[in-house]
Amino acid sequence: MTKVNVMNAKRNIRGVLTVLDEYRTRYDLSCDEFVIYAAIGEANVATGRDDIVILKPTNIANVSYGLGIPKETVRRKVLELIKRGLVKRNANGIYVSDLGVWCSLGCSMSEGADAAETASSKREQA
Repeated sequence: MTKVNVMNAKRNIRGVLTVLDEYRTRYDLSCDEFVIYAAIGEANVATGRDDIVILKPTNIANVSYGLGIPKETVRRKVLELIKRGLVKRNANGIYVSDLGVWCSLGCSMSEGADAAETASSKREQA
């Protein structure tokens, strides 16, 4: 294990924690709700011909299986996400309500890591 590997891991984890804290504060999400919301969006997004983004439904069983979280837990958390307006359910399955909000999560992940690295560099220079 090199120092570079350890510092990269620390930077990436700090970025995830930064984003998790932002979403916890902004949307009052628990860690499980955050992960389930992220997984629903990831399952929803596909690309078609000409790289057109397509939203495809997922379901509680798929999210549960993919995350290794009990189905009943996922069901309860999805109901909370629906109440908060982050997820919608229809006859086809469950979807993120606003792809833009979900995309900001993905963008925040890399920005959070970059911000954590900048802060760490400033601390080291001080």
